[in-house]
Amino acid sequence: MFSYFKKHVFGRLALLFGVAAFILVVLTYYVLNWAVQDKDTIFDIHDLYYHYKFIDSWGDLSDTITIREELDNLKLSAKIYYIQSQNFCEENQNMSYSEEQKLVYWQNINELVSICDYINYQDSHNLKKLYGVNFPGHVSFGDIEINNQIYPATVIEKDAWRVLLIIDYIYPSEWITFLPIMLLTIIFMVVLYLIVRRFLKPISLMQTRIVALEGGDLDSSIDIIGEDELALLSKNFNSLILEIKTLLKQKERLLSDVSHEIRTPLSKMRLLLAMKPDKNKIKTMDAQIDYLDSMVTNILISDKLSAPYSTLDLEKIDIINLVKQAQDLSKHDHVKVDIKNPFVVCCDVVKMSIVIKNILDNALKYAPSDAGVTILASKKQDIITISCIDSGPGISEKLISKIDKPFVRGENLKKSGFGLGLSICKKILNSHGGNFIISNNKDKGACFSIEWNQRSILKQEKNAKKQFK
Repeated sequence: MFSYFKKHVFGRLALLFGVAAFILVVLTYYVLNWAVQDKDTIFDIHDLYYHYKFIDSWGDLSDTITIREELDNLKLSAKIYYIQSQNFCEENQNMSYSEEQKLVYWQNINELVSICDYINYQDSHNLKKLYGVNFPGHVSFGDIEINNQIYPATVIEKDAWRVLLIIDYIYPSEWITFLPIMLLTIIFMVVLYLIVRRFLKPISLMQTRIVALEGGDLDSSIDIIGEDELALLSKNFNSLILEIKTLLKQKERLLSDVSHEIRTPLSKMRLLLAMKPDKNKIKTMDAQIDYLDSMVTNILISDKLSAPYSTLDLEKIDIINLVKQAQDLSKHDHVKVDIKNPFVVCCDVVKMSIVIKNILDNALKYAPSDAGVTILASKKQDIITISCIDSGPGISEKLISKIDKPFVRGENLKKSGFGLGLSICKKILNSHGGNFIISNNKDKGACFSIEWNQRSILKQEKNAKKQFK
């Protein structure tokens, strides 16, 4: 999860806005409480005073009819005790409810309510000192629990009377009270995040374009949104890709022209050699011409496959025909094809033929034997595997891990070549999303295996075409 936020700027922005929303809600809660605290306490002393005067207006509490009418009108419940002790509940902790009821002078409450369940949080004794408001008696605000519900309550002490007033009101949760502010804050942050994401959309488009560029797409461009710095960056990015495309075309044309200029005199030399009577010289010169021609071909192929912009021309072909095309390209004439159940494969036929051809030529050059090369092929679900097994001396352990790199050659340096054949195989397999596996056989010789997932490359090709439509 943390790796997602590390790799995605929009994920970090969402996390940032989420944390900001949380901090804003918490700060708003505490700031509002702090802002109204002083106002609440000054209002509390007034309320305490008016509660006392309200009870004081009842006189000696003998007119219970009037008391009931006033309480019913104000939707209040009351329980009047005759208690002289200031610490009644502390002194009578083991008193039963029935014994406590003997101290009740009058009540209009039907539930079982005990004054000892009352807990105060604000009283006149503290506030009188704070604000200098004086009145006889003692009044406190608090809560009382009745049937597992908390109700606001007030206790007024006047002479030997202690009056418990209960408001028929259940406190809502603080979070429910604060929920609208939370929702508005979250909605505001979500809208702000979407706006910022909209402003930064060119960054996402550039990232997508870079991925397409790595896949070989040099034709698409980034949509220009707005006229700000990101829009200018998108324009410059499009111009840069156009320049890269132009440079690559120029390089390809230069290599094509150079190879043409080299091959033209080679063709003339071959024609002239064919007219000479000395067959031994003709054979030697013809081999050198083949070597030069093969070198030019490998340099051109290696250059094209080195760029990440090379594309595949995918088509379906029977595995036997694919191997036959590779054999026609190769000079190795001692090849045994052992494919008992032929099947159809999907690949870039020309490039995959070059892979098999290079493996056969490599075996001819470095692993000549009477047994030749055996070609095996299998298909497991959508994974195609083609193996070329020779009977040569094998490959040394220190060379086997790097033999598919450019300009790395076998230990027999007397053989002509530049060490590009197997590196070309590796690049072609990479473009197919496949693997090039080189290993030694148990007895003797080496095994060169190529494998790729044909469904995977079809899916990649389809996605690449859809990405910038």
